[in-house]
Amino acid sequence: IKKIGIHILVNWDGYAQNGAKIEGLFGLRPAPVQISHMEYMGTIGADIDYIITDQVASPLQYEQYYSEKFLYMPHSFMV
Repeated sequence: IKKIGIHILVNWDGYAQNGAKIEGLFGLRPAPVQISHMEYMGTIGADIDYIITDQVASPLQYEQYYSEKFLYMPHSFMV
């Protein structure tokens, strides 16, 4: 991933396969910006910069409880 110059890596699996992808690949920090799609309705708690969500599912006042920053979609994160 680093070798081919990917700058943004998006995780679509959340905790699939007992978190193997979060702990493995994303734990190595292969891209400068790492994003998780909000398949899992809560913080991943891993080395992820942003979580794709919306203001209904993740009100801004709850961002303090997440390790990720919220990246809001305008209507719904399920697009």
